[in-house]
Amino acid sequence: MMLCVATTLFAQAEETFDGYYDDAAVVNTTLTKLGKYKISINTAANEYMTLFSVDGERGYIACYNGKYQCWVYRRGFGYQDWVTPAFDMSQVDISKLYKSVDERIDLNRTGLDTAKLSPLSSYVPPITDFSPYYDDKAVVNNTLTKLGKYKISINTAANEYMTLFSVDGERGYIACYNGKYQCWVYRRGFGYQDWVTPAFDMNQVDISKLYKSVDERIDLNRTGLDTATLKPLSSVPTKGGKTTTTTTTTTTSSTTTTGKTNTTTTSAGSAPLTGKTSTTTTTETKTPVVRPVIVNTPDESGGWYDDAAEWNTSITSMGPYSISYNIQKGKFALAMISYPGDSAYIACYDLMYQYWHYRRGYNGYQTAFDPYFDMSQWNTAKLFKKVDPSITLDRHVSKGEESLMALSTKIVPYERPDELSDIGIDGKRFEKTSFVKIPEITIIIGSDKDGVFVTGRSVVLTPYIIGKYEVTQELYEAVTGSNPSKHTSDTPYGETQKLRPVEKVELFDIAKFCNKLSALDGLQPVFTISGNTITADLTKNGWRVPTEAEWECAARGANPNAKEWKYKYAGTDSEKDATSYMWIKSNSDDTSHEVGLKKPNSLGLYDMLGNVYEWCLDWYDESINKKTMINPTGAASGTERVQRSTAYGSKIGEVTKRDKGSQDKVYIDLGFRLCRNAE
Repeated sequence: MMLCVATTLFAQAEETFDGYYDDAAVVNTTLTKLGKYKISINTAANEYMTLFSVDGERGYIACYNGKYQCWVYRRGFGYQDWVTPAFDMSQVDISKLYKSVDERIDLNRTGLDTAKLSPLSSYVPPITDFSPYYDDKAVVNNTLTKLGKYKISINTAANEYMTLFSVDGERGYIACYNGKYQCWVYRRGFGYQDWVTPAFDMNQVDISKLYKSVDERIDLNRTGLDTATLKPLSSVPTKGGKTTTTTTTTTTSSTTTTGKTNTTTTSAGSAPLTGKTSTTTTTETKTPVVRPVIVNTPDESGGWYDDAAEWNTSITSMGPYSISYNIQKGKFALAMISYPGDSAYIACYDLMYQYWHYRRGYNGYQTAFDPYFDMSQWNTAKLFKKVDPSITLDRHVSKGEESLMALSTKIVPYERPDELSDIGIDGKRFEKTSFVKIPEITIIIGSDKDGVFVTGRSVVLTPYIIGKYEVTQELYEAVTGSNPSKHTSDTPYGETQKLRPVEKVELFDIAKFCNKLSALDGLQPVFTISGNTITADLTKNGWRVPTEAEWECAARGANPNAKEWKYKYAGTDSEKDATSYMWIKSNSDDTSHEVGLKKPNSLGLYDMLGNVYEWCLDWYDESINKKTMINPTGAASGTERVQRSTAYGSKIGEVTKRDKGSQDKVYIDLGFRLCRNAE
């Protein structure tokens, strides 16, 4: 049997980075001259084209693409030969065109097709250690019956293709090999099964013959592996791809005390104004059903399965077919259907994941069996006492249960009954005003040093809806008739001014805004405003700002069991990648930006860190109540409100960082995000 080898699964070693551009590069737009050459900046198409001209010359001497770090042309590449004098490269230090750019990029390169360049953030270093991986595309040679003097039997239980070896005349196993994960479970010589004699002779065994194909980079003769920790080779990308595993980078985060910039032209207070008092009214909430929450979407070849389905184990026949149940490892349930008088299976149905493994009628499955499986005799729904009606029971899932996801983990984007996913007022629909619904989640057992989910605290949050974006200036002005924001001009190139976040708003203004929007939406207003007093009634279903626990839960992905929950930042655990998710001091040009331009976190929420700080409903309390709490709302009273996130003028800050707002100031980098109780 010839051993076939896969060779293109991993990123190859990179000697140069000509195929990449630094997508985090910061162009020095304040530069006006290099040597004797003048510079003008053309930001058309957001490509930061840097144009050089010579004193006294009307024509271009050279043109440099600052976004993709390459020459478009220069006098000396054979372009623009009518231009004189010749372009003198000794006068030009290209690195000065940038405030920051990755040193691995050859800045003085030319002739590149920018459409074919990959962002440097997608570069994956070559992998040399394959011990944590298994070849998930390996094809086991299940027709093999002997290796050397040893017999082979194939056990396909749990789809693990366990290859068992026995010696002629011996009743015991000599060795056991896991064909799916390419490792020895045991063999005579590893200290296992010492009662077995004679000793297992490895000279008789060529492991590669167990496979029709397997990747040559896997050490087949390995042992002592925990297969649950192995990762599939297919998860490692080719050049320019992104790995499905996460690399955690230890960083030291430096933040300012508040990171916020005060205005000097107003003495208006923030949440509430000076002299105003504010209270929060809550009612005791019944402990909700505990459900885990994840946000990932299912593989498009599969879909969802009902993990709460109850199958009918009391049913033993259907039409002419008898049924038996085989439950493996307490989680894998198969309905085995056989025809009277025939010992062979006619069909096999996975009750746990609700799909057919095979039946006599799918081409290529058990075609030797007769008679044909007659679906007119069959009602799959009868196999269940209860199953979600959205599941198509008579389906065949080509990629198996690994492509399916549990219905209980499904987060459905909030769709407004009359206005779809975006807010509409008087027939006008507003961009970037959609929402995500977070269902009841499991009790969050605190395990952190910072934030609201600290060690010793347990929190339960009932369902709520939260905005995917910070509230825009456009929406705020449409509801209130005014726009208090500082950043109403000098819009960053290519961005839409009206979609920048509203700021310079305090909680009193926000309460009025939320009540007006609730009325327009046919919802119950949350806030009661009487003179200088604001009362928030969280039993109402109208719009409000999130509590601190709701904000942090959403920022961390709303799934305490997922790896994203432990990320330092909203969406990533890497400080290097953080600027892809947030506008902060290093990349914002010290101004706010249109909402939703950076990458979202795993829940689909944008700007959870960066752009502007965000108000929360809670009174600020330095100490966190370390009790089991349902829908906590912070201190009973106070003088400062909780503010979370970071802003465009801040250094990078972690997702657990807490902040507070003074009552005698408003801020030009503080806005808010909408939230309300789910129906």
